Amino acid sequence: MYIVYEAEDYHSLFQQDQLYHINVCGQVNEGRHYHCPPGVIGACQTSFDALTAHNLGFLTSHPRVNEDGSLTITYTGGDQCQDGKHARSTRINLICNDIEYEPVLVDETSTCEYIFTWLTPAACPRHIKKGTDCLVEDPLYGYVYDLNPLRNQMKDYNVTDGEHDYLINICGPLVSKCKGENQSGVCQIKGDEQFSGGMATSNITFNDGTLVMNYNGGTGSCAGNNTRSAQIIFLCDQNASGRDGPHFFHEDETCTYHFTWLTMHACPPFSVVDCSVVTDNGTIYDLNELSSSSMNEEYSTSAGNQKFVLNVCRSVVHNKESRCPYNAGACVIDLKHKDKALNIGKVHSGPYIEDGNLKIKYSGGDPCGDSTQLSETIIQFNCDKEELYAYPQLITQEGCKYIFEWNTPIACPMPLIDHTTSAPDTKGNCTAKNDFTGYVFDLNSLKKKMGYEIQDSGKVHIVLNVCDEVDTKRCPDKGSGACSYTHDNHTDNASAGKANANLQYHLGFLSLYYTGGQACGNGEQRSTLISFICGAEDAPDMPVLIHEDLDKCIYYINWYTDLACERRINCFVDTWEQRLDLTPLIRSTSNYEVSNPENPKQKFYLNVCRPLNHIVGLNCRPGSSACLSMSDSEALSLGQPITTPQYIPSDEIQMIYSHGSKCLTNSAIGISSRITFICDLEAGKGSPTYKNVTHDCQYLFEWRTALACENRQNVPDSGPVCQIQFNAAKTNVNLKPLNRPEGYSVKFEDKEYKINVCGAACGESGVCTSDGTSFGLSSKSDLNWDYDKLKLMYYGGDSCSDALSGQRTTIIYFSCNMSAGLGYPVPDPIMRDLECAAIFNWETNLTCIEAIYNIDDSSHSKPINSDTVIPDNESHEAEKPSAEEGNSDSPSADQQQTEPESAYSTVSAAISSVLIVTGIIFVIILVLFKSERGQQVVSSARRFFGMRGTSTLLLDDMM
Repeated sequence: MYIVYEAEDYHSLFQQDQLYHINVCGQVNEGRHYHCPPGVIGACQTSFDALTAHNLGFLTSHPRVNEDGSLTITYTGGDQCQDGKHARSTRINLICNDIEYEPVLVDETSTCEYIFTWLTPAACPRHIKKGTDCLVEDPLYGYVYDLNPLRNQMKDYNVTDGEHDYLINICGPLVSKCKGENQSGVCQIKGDEQFSGGMATSNITFNDGTLVMNYNGGTGSCAGNNTRSAQIIFLCDQNASGRDGPHFFHEDETCTYHFTWLTMHACPPFSVVDCSVVTDNGTIYDLNELSSSSMNEEYSTSAGNQKFVLNVCRSVVHNKESRCPYNAGACVIDLKHKDKALNIGKVHSGPYIEDGNLKIKYSGGDPCGDSTQLSETIIQFNCDKEELYAYPQLITQEGCKYIFEWNTPIACPMPLIDHTTSAPDTKGNCTAKNDFTGYVFDLNSLKKKMGYEIQDSGKVHIVLNVCDEVDTKRCPDKGSGACSYTHDNHTDNASAGKANANLQYHLGFLSLYYTGGQACGNGEQRSTLISFICGAEDAPDMPVLIHEDLDKCIYYINWYTDLACERRINCFVDTWEQRLDLTPLIRSTSNYEVSNPENPKQKFYLNVCRPLNHIVGLNCRPGSSACLSMSDSEALSLGQPITTPQYIPSDEIQMIYSHGSKCLTNSAIGISSRITFICDLEAGKGSPTYKNVTHDCQYLFEWRTALACENRQNVPDSGPVCQIQFNAAKTNVNLKPLNRPEGYSVKFEDKEYKINVCGAACGESGVCTSDGTSFGLSSKSDLNWDYDKLKLMYYGGDSCSDALSGQRTTIIYFSCNMSAGLGYPVPDPIMRDLECAAIFNWETNLTCIEAIYNIDDSSHSKPINSDTVIPDNESHEAEKPSAEEGNSDSPSADQQQTEPESAYSTVSAAISSVLIVTGIIFVIILVLFKSERGQQVVSSARRFFGMRGTSTLLLDDMM
């Protein structure tokens, strides 16, 4: 028996001299080498020589789902057999399987029923559901996915395939136009050509753990008669905000552009815990490299009927192949029935040490079998530096407990501080390597034969060298890397440890340990532990004696140096519109001190994005960004700055410090801390406050600060903004002459807007519609240069759900036009696409250099900073233009009074000539070096000469 594929939609099988032709849910097709009986039949039997043919059943029923999850299709009423006693029939049993196998004839019953078995992925259950408004529900678990946060109201996502650029947006049309229309969701651009890649849509499909959005109906005539379309597949990445936008995948032969988009918004709820543990002797185990935000580890049984899916320190990542219950750290999937996934443990806590072994336990899974006991998973990690392709292996299952073993170099310990007093095995070369990244630190440049001298607040003096001995003139005991004395005359000079160059790498710092010095009064040998730390950018680069342990006779030295820096984390977050920078909160000479209201004896020390600065007398782990003072000298580390701050759309920024000391209430986990920066414009830089500590030893702090605010959404009520510095003119531009008590009325389509400058147009609003809808308050305004245009923004209008800020806003662009007089606002056609924002263009002479420096009759030039301008004739007010009148940006020329002749006097012309020559020189220089700075100066020069440039209004203009 073997399979012959004659066509894509049917299968044929030989048994002896018989050939079987079957189709699924459809009529058997006519073949070239056989002829089935006529009629709507689903299966037939022919002889190999094609001389005979039998109908094995008509299409009489739909597929049936069996109790075991398999599918059965039955065809009945075929040709008679056994002298008319029975009618031939066919039964096809389709069984879910990861791999596609051939259909197999397994039996022909005494009643002439032909039974086939077919292992195929097509029989696996699929969970598909369509949603609208960028919302879709998972039909298996009921979670509703929401992709609306990925809608960028301000600018479209820009993606390139190397040859074309693509503008993409979701949950609505592009903000920019494509081929002059505003209904596309994808636009393909090559040079001056634009093609719609599909109309905008808010429909989304859930397809077995994958979210798909299809754009159809784009520009036609592609590769023949194809119509362009696009498809975006959204994939779960628990760490990705998605603000980077989609990535181009490929273009198929039907002119469909395929994109992928990694984002946490494609993830169901998940849990993440600290993935490191510190032992009593100061050794750290860090499994963070095994913790993946976008993929899982899988292990299949030898029988091929089960697949185990695991993650480390976080929930399983949901995708098409891993439909595990939410919050499961491990699950087992029945490959025969893919909708049957058993949660075998939820993520509760990170790694721990038990009997010397590094383990993680996931507990509280689904009930095991018919019992009430809950499933749990234990993974034991073994240090194996030779294992390059590490993966978990199921060792055994004990009742409801699944035991895995994972050999990996990631499980090897990393020493934090070695307090042994034995001499190092090797003198080293004053370098240390980060084995995970390959980065090599080199401190040889710090060697100084005469040593560095430091002193604590008492009388203790330390003289030390780095990776080499101190000259015997400073330290008489030859071979000493450090020595100490308590009197200025050095009479009690004692070796504080023999020199070596055995530099050690630890997470967050480097260490150099000098041991074997002279004995203290208690008999312990003196030693010196020097920790080299990558501190804040301006931290003093010198050694500091932090603490003297009198019992162990150890001197603790901290040294901030750039030589200990592999990288510093970024201290900012990017929102849709701007960068929120927390850098001003970084301290380089002191720390933030926070008290615990419930325990006055406790004091917290914090820094932002950088390690703490020196705290003399407090022995906190080097490299920590937060510490809790427990006594006069000892402290608990609350974590190090490993990851960058994360933006939370509700005007919050979160900073997490991890890899702290062992938790006092649960030694199996490490301490971490989380600072939540909350937008508060009245707080200035603000300061941190302690809130509480969680069950898993995470210390929580709250920090109200204006640095966490987006200016677009929150601007202090400073009153109307009217003036701005004009660097090119060496004076200010004042918009006060544009203020009118009655404001300006502008019609756009079916709306009428009331606008004012330097004051309210209606009530407290700077802009509103005739029905009273506010598009921004006059007291919440901002004025700044946007290249050669002056941009006035009003914030804080009425609520609008589609706006990122939740409120309506207005942008007015003022551009120079000497012939426009004061000018008049004109609506920008882009407003047709905007619900929550209004945009106007305003040509005026107020932003022109010629108008600012008006020349009077005595030829004295004076800057015009208030009401003195080249005005319109106030008695002949220009009629209000509309967007329909050729989209003109200003009233027609016959509606404007001619400018005074004095503005075009001979003196003015001479000055203008000088300015033009100067401008030409500037432009020539800028063309030569073509720098970004040059482009900025070009823009300033254009403003200086009042030159108007042709530019397209992009979403960048709204930021």
